[in-house]
Amino acid sequence: MSIATRDRRAPSSWTASARLIVAAVLFCAPAVAGCTEQASPSPAPVTACDAPVVRGTCASIGTGGQQWRYALLRAPRSTTRTVLVDFGGPGLAVLAGNGRLQAFRDAFPRLADGANLLALEEPWVRRTPSPACRTALRRYYHDVREVGPYASHAVDVRYSCRLSPSGEWGFEPAGFDRAIRAVLRQERLRLDGFVGMSFGSVRLSYLTDPRPAWSVLVRPFPVGATGTEVIDSRAQRTAAIVLESGNGTAVTANSDNAGRFDLLSALVELGYLDDRQAADLLPHLTHGDAPALAHTLAGQLWQTYGDGDLSAGFLAYLDEMCRVAAPWPGSAAPAGDLLTVAVGTVLAAAHRPCGSETPPRPVVSGTDRMCLVVSATDPVASEALVRRQYAALKQVRWVRSAVRSHSSLDGLAGCLDQVAAAGR
Repeated sequence: MSIATRDRRAPSSWTASARLIVAAVLFCAPAVAGCTEQASPSPAPVTACDAPVVRGTCASIGTGGQQWRYALLRAPRSTTRTVLVDFGGPGLAVLAGNGRLQAFRDAFPRLADGANLLALEEPWVRRTPSPACRTALRRYYHDVREVGPYASHAVDVRYSCRLSPSGEWGFEPAGFDRAIRAVLRQERLRLDGFVGMSFGSVRLSYLTDPRPAWSVLVRPFPVGATGTEVIDSRAQRTAAIVLESGNGTAVTANSDNAGRFDLLSALVELGYLDDRQAADLLPHLTHGDAPALAHTLAGQLWQTYGDGDLSAGFLAYLDEMCRVAAPWPGSAAPAGDLLTVAVGTVLAAAHRPCGSETPPRPVVSGTDRMCLVVSATDPVASEALVRRQYAALKQVRWVRSAVRSHSSLDGLAGCLDQVAAAGR
């Protein structure tokens, strides 16, 4: 359900271009010189980077009573200048995934040539839900999928999984800020810039001191907007894309609860896929002839695994999202045509564990030099909401992308040219 920029790929059985081959590499410790055959090697000390397995660079630091994992890629020539890269989320495994920071470095070599790149990992990756929490998550997902969006164990999830401002699963402002300061101090670095995708805009607001001199936000979450506004805009844009295809009535005609849920969730998930992939898959979904495809895409959106289990990444999503955009609509759905209401109902159901609490929302945070990438067709991050929330920051430069996919980095290079290069 995340607004995150995760790795989104269409199921391989539907498009060959979406196939991903993951190679598992086992690291074996070398034999200790002088040991005999009978000698047993001493077990290597276990560090935060040992589990879950990291692909690429990893370091860790203890602060605020917990261990934080981070990736640091240093520039070719020694420099203290550092860019904090936030790939969005919540619910994103930055280090346990596919070498995300290295791929970013390869894609933007001009930035990486003059600055170190730093990424901090969310807490949930190294935490395991309790049996009671897992049961609550399974029952909640079963109810919203099989019974209907209003019959859920949302309250059980909230309390059994300890969703709270403590940041057990996701980042909380003070902890994120403290961890970044600690890493900069340990590595003797200076925070120069910030690049944030999607929910990265919220993490920028967490930083107090030091603040970066410049920032680039790509398809940012509209900091300060309410959950109701976010759901309304997403439902309206998602429904509009489907109705433009001319097959909206087939979607709303599905009477089976589970099939209807999968289909509506899959339509939301299309907003994260590559534009061409989404265009190829949409007709199969709207014609109602691909229930397996809909089920797979729905699982990607809700971060499911096994037989209806929800990932701890979903808890990270709730842990952070519930705080930053309260109040959420609860059982209410946006007004509009049948399809808009149906999509909005599924989106609202995903946030029911947030409850009715209304903690203070973060405020828009700017930097001396700032550039935002937006798209009028992005179904996840509403351009209208983003422009409204950032209207007071007169220093903001805008780059508009014609690409629809929320996962696209189109426009980022143009923003970097405007703000990052200006400070060199």
